[in-house]
Amino acid sequence: MTFFKNERSRVLLSIVLGIIGGLVGISIFGLSGYMISLSYFEPPLFIIILIIVVIKLFGMAKGVFRYFERLFSHEATFELINSLRKNYFKDSIHSEEETNHEWFVSRLNTHFERIEDYYIRIIYPFMTTALIAIILTLLAFIVNIKLVLIMVVFTLITLIVIPFLFQNKFKVLDEENNTKLDQLYMAMYHLIHGFTDLYVSNRIKDKKHDTLEMFKDLNEIERKRMKTESIMVFVTQVFQIVAIVTIILSLEHTHALYLPMLVLLFLNFAEIVFPILRPAAEYKNVKASLTEVEKKPSDMQIMTEKIVLENHSFRYEGSKRDALYGVNFKVAPGEKHVIIGPSGSGKTTLLNQLLRTKSASVMPQFLDFYNATIHENVTMFGANDATEKEVNALLEEYKLSAVKSDTHMYYTHHMSTGEQKRLQIIRMLLEDKNIWILDEPTAGLSAELSKKVWDTVMSQETVIVATHDLSHLEAFDFIHYIENGRVLETLKVEEAMKPDTHIYEAVQNFNELIQTLE
Repeated sequence: MTFFKNERSRVLLSIVLGIIGGLVGISIFGLSGYMISLSYFEPPLFIIILIIVVIKLFGMAKGVFRYFERLFSHEATFELINSLRKNYFKDSIHSEEETNHEWFVSRLNTHFERIEDYYIRIIYPFMTTALIAIILTLLAFIVNIKLVLIMVVFTLITLIVIPFLFQNKFKVLDEENNTKLDQLYMAMYHLIHGFTDLYVSNRIKDKKHDTLEMFKDLNEIERKRMKTESIMVFVTQVFQIVAIVTIILSLEHTHALYLPMLVLLFLNFAEIVFPILRPAAEYKNVKASLTEVEKKPSDMQIMTEKIVLENHSFRYEGSKRDALYGVNFKVAPGEKHVIIGPSGSGKTTLLNQLLRTKSASVMPQFLDFYNATIHENVTMFGANDATEKEVNALLEEYKLSAVKSDTHMYYTHHMSTGEQKRLQIIRMLLEDKNIWILDEPTAGLSAELSKKVWDTVMSQETVIVATHDLSHLEAFDFIHYIENGRVLETLKVEEAMKPDTHIYEAVQNFNELIQTLE
């Protein structure tokens, strides 16, 4: 790993401390077994007391070693992840992912948590356990070659064979879980933000039913995961019992005195193995997360002055299907284009593919404002020239008189969705660019404010809008209808309003909804 070399000393120290702590813990059980064997000969009381004192001291030492092992391993891991986060977010500005999207951030945090597990629950424990197994196997030569063979076979089965046999099952469950989570997120998003479309098409009950089924599917996947883990532990315990029985049968005649000690030593070693079974079985999945976050973005967007897509398809990283299929989209200077379609059809994704021009002002689906004043936010900290008087005049014009230029915004949702939209319009006006690209510019606005925003948008030179508001289609030069990632129609207004088009049907449904609400 690129960042591993900076933390190698702490990683090495944590592994060494883990080995010492593990051996001390095993020694405690070994001494307990030896004391049981020794009691058969009725040794002097001070010998028993001495062994008990040593066991207590070993217990304290084990705690100290374990503390510092955890301290160094966690510090090293957190430094690794910190470097990885900074490097990833620095490179993410070239990525086509929607990096300000709540779902993207949630999934990214999950990746980093799994990377943390990769080191804390897989690499350190696995290496520590493997090295302890090697040391115990070498020590077993002192006792009997049969014990060596038992240790080698048990170690190979529990640390390599069993995790290998179960890793595909965990991989399948993990993929199913991620797929269902993606589907659930989109279903919930459409249910909330696409309620109008669902109401018009009378699909609300079906959507709710599908969403509940997804919750059930996720619970079933978790149940399968727990069942798989239980089976894996059970199989390991069976091999543990077989190994103990084999030790007893092999050594009962030659090393009967040491049997309690050897059995307890073996039991304690097995207890070290159990916690790393599932992490070891999930090694490939977690390693894939590490690789995904660590790699450089390969498809960097090239900025251009043209807005042209020819037979363009797009698939989000990690997805198994295309979000856009064979899209053709061309915008000439001075033209006004609108993209319509049901929720989840690909409108926002298509807009994101058009954001490759330096001359565009953008209203994205999710708006970002900074912990700063209104003036600093709309002027982008001085990048857009505007005096406080000019900003206050625009705030008054767009019915935001409750705030002033020097009003402080503490976070994006300090304002309502409608207020954010109007504030973004002001920011775009101050940018003074020739092309405006907007995603749902009138969402959360009243009829009066919607008209004001539409008037502002349509007064610009070149406009591309994705919207559910179909009340101003006649003002556009071209209407694009998209569904399931495919642009089914690209028509001029007079052609689009013919009864045999998807656009005409969408407009009729929209008008019926408006009449119902009135």
